[in-house]
Amino acid sequence: MRRNTSSKSSTTGSTPRRVASIRNDTIKHYLEDMAKCSQYLLFEFVHKHGMPFGKCMPLPKGYSPGKEQRCFFNAFCMTVKYPKLTYVEGFARLVLCKDMDCIHHHAWVVDERGRVFDPTWTGKLKGAEYFGIPLQSSYVEQTLFLIDPTCQSILEKQAGDKLLIQQCNPRKWKRTMKMSA
Repeated sequence: MRRNTSSKSSTTGSTPRRVASIRNDTIKHYLEDMAKCSQYLLFEFVHKHGMPFGKCMPLPKGYSPGKEQRCFFNAFCMTVKYPKLTYVEGFARLVLCKDMDCIHHHAWVVDERGRVFDPTWTGKLKGAEYFGIPLQSSYVEQTLFLIDPTCQSILEKQAGDKLLIQQCNPRKWKRTMKMSA
């Protein structure tokens, strides 16, 4: 039986992991490796259903960044203010300084072209690579407020030995993205 053995808090993100080499597919390989050796179901799920996204774009003019360590709530609030944006949850590689970065469980938003807007990591903190699952707005609203009014991770919610989201047909939660240049 698999279960979440992670000791971290959902609101603070995953424990930072040092990344030895930096490639465009760093997160995908990280998730693949972690899914093979971990009892943490989220790695396998995001690896299977997620997709890569590029570097972060500047926030729209007049939009203030959200609070630190509240990425799930910040991303949701941004989709409320800008309904054409899509909530995405997965993993992102955060550049801490020139020689150090780490991978965190994270949430952000994307536009219809797949461009990333990160309302949490701004200023000196920069997301260098994003890999996640775009979620339908109706599923995000229903899950965040009916299941977890504290606005923590949607994907981490478990029911027994499965992620709660695994009990639904992907057509109910996964948003298809058609990326354009």
